[in-house]
Amino acid sequence: TITGRALPDVRDGLKPVHRRLLHAMNELRLDPGSSAKKCARVVGDVIGKFHPHGDVAVYEALVRLAQDFAQRYPLVDGQGNFGNIDGDNAAAMRYTECKLTIAATLLMDGLDENAVDFRPTYDGEDEEPVVMPAASGATPVALALSVSATGWLPLHVVAAAHAPDGWRLSPAVSQLRLRPHGVAGPANGSTPLVLTVPGQATDGHHTVTADVMAAGLHFSAQADVLVAHAIDFDTGTVDEAPWLWDADHSQSNGVQNRFADGNAHFTYRFPFPSDTTAAQVVLTVDAEFLVQASDDGQHWTTVLQESRRVTDGSNKADRAIDLTPFLGTAADGARPVYLKVSDAFPDDGWGGRVYHVKATVAE
Repeated sequence: TITGRALPDVRDGLKPVHRRLLHAMNELRLDPGSSAKKCARVVGDVIGKFHPHGDVAVYEALVRLAQDFAQRYPLVDGQGNFGNIDGDNAAAMRYTECKLTIAATLLMDGLDENAVDFRPTYDGEDEEPVVMPAASGATPVALALSVSATGWLPLHVVAAAHAPDGWRLSPAVSQLRLRPHGVAGPANGSTPLVLTVPGQATDGHHTVTADVMAAGLHFSAQADVLVAHAIDFDTGTVDEAPWLWDADHSQSNGVQNRFADGNAHFTYRFPFPSDTTAAQVVLTVDAEFLVQASDDGQHWTTVLQESRRVTDGSNKADRAIDLTPFLGTAADGARPVYLKVSDAFPDDGWGGRVYHVKATVAE
């Protein structure tokens, strides 16, 4: 039917063929940290177990999920020739390989815990998800566990990660094989992790621990995870620190004040959730401010600027800025926005001053 096959489901944005492709790849354990498999193997599994249609149509659907010019967040990590924006076709499925992206694992997080209903497949021999797990207050966060070592011999490392009670961390145990090339430089290895933070997690700092074990070696490492249901802080205080991405040569008296004059600046980074479609920030600001926004911290657009030379604070006010055009894409699944404050008149010894910041997801 049209609604069953041609239109994406509003709950997860997927058509049945896309959902079945991801489910088949999940069953094949084609995680971001695993080795890729031939696309022909994936297409064969989908046709044989879940989607009894032509292999060309299924492969075309898989290719589209891997094209970064066709998808904002590719769900398939394609290796080989997957076509281009000029219209050239992908190579045959027997030549290309694929595995899941971190975005796909976030979309399917909870599938193994029966977070959604399953239904029988077309032949009744298996089951498939009716829909991929939808957001339910839990927030998945993409992490990476990296290990570095020096030496002459290959090293087999086992890393076990631990999250706070009620949180989920996948995979809980990872294996890495490091192959050093002499002692001149370390050999590095990393594995992706997905941390699912429950919606009822309390605001504040939480610790994720990793125990790394190898022959004759055992050490622990910790990562700090900040949970914040709102971005609302006075500048110059400890509440500002998690959001201050680059303090540069700005100044602060420690009491509701951060100031940048001359060629100095300071930059905030707001990592909005992955499903954010609109956001704004309200700055309490005065003096000779120049405010710029960016989706990557490199390319800037001026969004707010004082046009007069003001040195007495008479222009102090709350000023709202629409951040929607600057919602970026990060490897951890967030949609970050960077906000830089500097001096509109760097020649007079005054500059931009911010007292309070409140960034929100727009409804």
